[in-house]
Amino acid sequence: MPIWTKYPDHKKIRVLLPGFFVFMYDVSSAFLIHRKLRPMN
Repeated sequence: MPIWTKYPDHKKIRVLLPGFFVFMYDVSSAFLIHRKLRPMN
């Protein structure tokens, strides 16, 4: 069984959402740096 079935939904949301946003932030920042070759400032 998947490990997240052991936890209630609110625990799953608290665990998955921060990781998802951090992942998306890393991907988008890396993509923008790759495209523009300079920081966003």
